[in-house]
Amino acid sequence: MLRLSKEEFVDWKLAEKHPTPPYFKQIEVYILEGSPLLGSVPHPIAMKPLEFNEKIKEGAYVIDVRAPVAFGGGHIPGFYSLPKIRLSLSGWVLSYDKPILLVAESAEELDFVMRNLFRIGFDKIEGYLSNGLESRYKEDLPLSRLKLLTVNELKI
Repeated sequence: MLRLSKEEFVDWKLAEKHPTPPYFKQIEVYILEGSPLLGSVPHPIAMKPLEFNEKIKEGAYVIDVRAPVAFGGGHIPGFYSLPKIRLSLSGWVLSYDKPILLVAESAEELDFVMRNLFRIGFDKIEGYLSNGLESRYKEDLPLSRLKLLTVNELKI
């Protein structure tokens, strides 16, 4: 890139295509046509593990908002780790037409996540896992784990 002339660089930059998150399409519709009047933030229900699992089988997304270390220690296979600091990435992985389930560590965390998802139009938040992953573990439902590395362990 440093070897390009100014004109070549400008042409290259003008031709560049940046990916946009899928939720931008929905936000564009809201801007052009107006957003629906949704009322108040959804109040998802606490779900027992088997009920939670049934919703997963029906196609619901699961967003695990616990800290990455907690997610690495045990999580529902095939779903997303989006802690509060990374919640803005939900627009890249969620769809507006599917229900959302949450795994959180506290009521405060759950409230924060619900309000912020709702603000970008995700209003199909149906429930959360009652008593966290411990309840799922007790029901002998599948969990996945990730090996986590510290910076020093990763360093070659």
